[in-house]
Amino acid sequence: MYFLIIGIKNKDKKIIPLFFYSLILLTLGFVFTLIITNNYLINIFVVLWPVITFIFLDSVCHQTYQTNRADFLNLKNVIPYINLLIVFLLMASLLYLNIFLTFPSWGLMLIFFVCMDIIIFSLLRSHELKSKQAIIYSSVLALIFTEVMGALLLLPTGFYVLAIMETIVYYCLISLFMLSLEDKLSKKAVFKYGFVSIAIFLIALATSQWF
Repeated sequence: MYFLIIGIKNKDKKIIPLFFYSLILLTLGFVFTLIITNNYLINIFVVLWPVITFIFLDSVCHQTYQTNRADFLNLKNVIPYINLLIVFLLMASLLYLNIFLTFPSWGLMLIFFVCMDIIIFSLLRSHELKSKQAIIYSSVLALIFTEVMGALLLLPTGFYVLAIMETIVYYCLISLFMLSLEDKLSKKAVFKYGFVSIAIFLIALATSQWF
């Protein structure tokens, strides 16, 4: 209803992918509360997730109507951080379905590809990239991340750790890709994001038995 009202008033087609983006966000929030077993974490998540959702919806509103807070709550600044959370929650939720409900891997990868395509497309459009270019780039990147997911499914470790690994890969590749779009990619940036990603990756592997 929220996006329907905005769409009718502004007749802006940019709102359509954001509607599907919000569906992914809300669905993952609901699903993840079902797979968390620690009551303390459940309480924290139940409080934080509505706040995150509100920030996203609020930024959509300010961006659409170009209010005085549009610069502060710009989708360009909000979506990259929310995407990291979505990738982690999406990967963890799908792996849970695969491990405990024996959901077929091909089905998980298809869902993952579609969701990744939508969130990456939304990210690119928030940077004012043309629709045709955004569609091509988001599809290629989503395919790459889906292939990474397929490789991670072969690793004998917990789904939380695998979700962290997928998020790290996403963080590194997307950060470098966005820099390349802005002609700011350099060896220093590659080393920086590569070093941070590898460090977190090794920590996740070393602590895998804790999860």
